[in-house]
This record gives sequence, structure tokens and C-alpha cells, in this order.
Amino acid sequence: MSKGFARGRTALTRNGRPSTTKFGWVYKDPRWKAVRKLVLERDKWRCTNCGCSVRTKFAARVDHIVAVSADISLAFTITNLRTLCVPCDAVRHMEKGGGGRAVERKGVDEDGWPIADG
Repeated sequence: MSKGFARGRTALTRNGRPSTTKFGWVYKDPRWKAVRKLVLERDKWRCTNCGCSVRTKFAARVDHIVAVSADISLAFTITNLRTLCVPCDAVRHMEKGGGGRAVERKGVDEDGWPIADG
């Protein structure tokens, strides 16, 4: 484990419960907030998978391409992070309730909203 990473820290989720992962502390670290903002700005607040806007509250997810559990040294590395919308993040992480079902989208309009079926 690299210097500067806490060991055995217990992080809390948004609802105040203990994190279910041993790496939950990463998201409470001050470095996370800074690098997350950089990634969202780099990706122009759009999902890198489907292209929809993630500017609304709780719409943006910053995803580790190589999981923190696989390589903790990449936890705050900007090139290992990408912006995803909630549905695309759920597909990527079945444990978050996506169940592996892909979200079909026809694309997005000029404002970044998904194009309606029809």
C-alpha cells in the first residue's frame, strides 16, 4: 500500500450507514472531491458512454476504469476516471442495482437530454 493511503478507515454512505467496501474511505478523502471536479470538467459534464448531460443534482458518477480494489494507487489518477450517468454506472456495477441491463438510448439532443422514443 502506498504512503498516504489510510488503512482500516470506515467511511459512511450518503445515508450515514457504514460503507460496504473497505475502500469507501477514498470517496471521503479531500483529494477525491478535487479530482472528481477535474474529471467532470474534462468530460464537459457528459456521460462518456452515452453522451447525456449529467449537470443535474446526483446525475453524475465518476467511475474508476480500473477498480480501486484492483489497484489502490490509481484511486486519484485522472486518467483512470471517467464520467458516467446513473443508468450507465448501474450497468457497469451490477452490485448497484443495474442487473447488467443496458440502457438503450437513441442519442442526445443539443442540450444533452436523451432523445425520446417515438
